[in-house]
Amino acid sequence: NAGGQNLLEQIDLYLEGFKLQPKLVIEDTPYYLVIDEIIKKFRPVVKKAINDGYELEVLERVNSDALKVIGDINLFFDILRSTVRVYGYEAAIEEIETTGAFIVQGIGFDVPALNEMHLTYYQDWLQALVSNEDVEEGDRVFEKASKYYSNDPYIHLLLVELEILKGANAFIYKLGQPSGGLATPIVTHAEPKGGGGEMAAALVAHRRAAGFRHPIHVGEQDERRL
Repeated sequence: NAGGQNLLEQIDLYLEGFKLQPKLVIEDTPYYLVIDEIIKKFRPVVKKAINDGYELEVLERVNSDALKVIGDINLFFDILRSTVRVYGYEAAIEEIETTGAFIVQGIGFDVPALNEMHLTYYQDWLQALVSNEDVEEGDRVFEKASKYYSNDPYIHLLLVELEILKGANAFIYKLGQPSGGLATPIVTHAEPKGGGGEMAAALVAHRRAAGFRHPIHVGEQDERRL
């Protein structure tokens, strides 16, 4: 509609402006032309476009290159939340590890909220894979996550779950193989007595006793302003 198109046009104009090199030294620049003041006006336009249903169009415009030019960590958080909703955990994590790292280097100090979001996305991604019993992909993601969070207890707990799934899948496969005493292969998800069911129950009890929580989900991450 006209309103949405107007918002996207405003975003395009802002982005063109961000590309321009300032012609005045900071002391002679009017406050409304200072980059921080422009960003304060830009972010509400971006948020409104996202809330009005133009999330994909915003992501196409405010992409990695644009974010690096602007160099604002709060704007990066805004876009990152949309990235994980539209493109998923892998794309969001890659953005943190590339564009996010570039912005942090530029501002010159660590951003704990970004580190927390990075860890949370890895945790949520692994949890989703475990819930879907995607063992192969889970192994791949765990290898990536362990490069950053080799000592994170929740990620290691999810690795235990992956190993349990591997054992359960191997057991089911063995049950499904023809043998001398079976006329028809058994194909079932029923767990052996004293086997996977008790291990799963013990794992849940261990989680509760250890005080582990489910990772923060997208949308619940507090916005921390610098």
